[in-house]
Amino acid sequence: CAADCGMSGGSAGGGAAGALAPNVDPKNLNRLAFGSNYFQVRGRLRLGDVVLEQRSLVKRNGPTVVVLQRERVSTREQAGS
Repeated sequence: CAADCGMSGGSAGGGAAGALAPNVDPKNLNRLAFGSNYFQVRGRLRLGDVVLEQRSLVKRNGPTVVVLQRERVSTREQAGS
């Protein structure tokens, strides 16, 4: 959610933390922290009119990253796209 929610790092800040914890007093938001070991990784490769997109769900455990799920889609783009 870090990329999609506008969050950076593991500490809660401004609006994103308030949106995730609406019942927390704004004065206490600096004491709120969150994190995750699960991430979504997206990639896109284009070669001529062929496009290969891949989305993976990965889990980080220290320096080790394990792919839990992978989805690939291959398409041809129309001329002018």
